[in-house]
Amino acid sequence: ERYSRIKIEVQEQEDQEQKQKSQQLRVTLVEPELRKDIPAPLLNNDNATIVCNSFDEKFANDHLNLLENASLLVGLHPDQATEAIVDVALSLGIPFAVVPCCVFPKLFPQRRLTSGQRVKNCGGFLRYLRAKHVDIETALLDFEGKNRVLYWKGGEKVLKCETCKKVDD
Repeated sequence: ERYSRIKIEVQEQEDQEQKQKSQQLRVTLVEPELRKDIPAPLLNNDNATIVCNSFDEKFANDHLNLLENASLLVGLHPDQATEAIVDVALSLGIPFAVVPCCVFPKLFPQRRLTSGQRVKNCGGFLRYLRAKHVDIETALLDFEGKNRVLYWKGGEKVLKCETCKKVDD
């Protein structure tokens, strides 16, 4: 009886360890180039993948399977990738959170507010991005600098965009 009790306890512990392992978060970091300041735990982790690529329409089309299986898209000061993160998330119905910083008005002259005015500053960029879906929310994060997060809790695919046409085809 003692042997079977130990065996059961060991099996329960193994089951619990397996459950914890299966619940570990998988992370894919997309960076235009490999940075020197990537935390070591991310570099030495079986649940983390680093993809050296720009997050844009081409990336979305080339990595559609990865994106369709994502549970959340996050961008912390993602620069040129900000709008692509929002569009891809909305297109695929995936929740997102972005903290925009740079606007790049010369790189994206097509961005217009509902008034027709060009998006030239961070406040305008936040309004422009929020206008993409009625359920996009905002909050302030507790750190200095650009700290306004835009987030969407996900739902149905709501935005048709060039980036994710293949999803609907």
